[in-house]
Amino acid sequence: MFLIADMTSPEVREAMNETGIVIVHVGSMEQHGPHLPIKSDTIIGFEVSRRAAAKFYKETGKRVLLAPSIPFGQSLHHMNYHGSIALQPETLVTVMKEICVG
Repeated sequence: MFLIADMTSPEVREAMNETGIVIVHVGSMEQHGPHLPIKSDTIIGFEVSRRAAAKFYKETGKRVLLAPSIPFGQSLHHMNYHGSIALQPETLVTVMKEICVG
């Protein structure tokens, strides 16, 4: 696994020299009915990203890094449900720009 949060700065620099690719996924904190946790989209997004990075490594031998999950998305239509947390669209765009361009 190539999680930036679990790596040292020199390890990140070395891995970035291989591909320069970092996957940044956005989940959400919103209701999914009475049977699923509010963080379902964040869990699923992380797993899809992890599998994509693993597949890339298997096929190329090069690392793609995974940034920490962004657990808040643009889910304003869920705000009537308890536990939902959403960002304004402009805020989410700003967050993504600052993470990716840094």
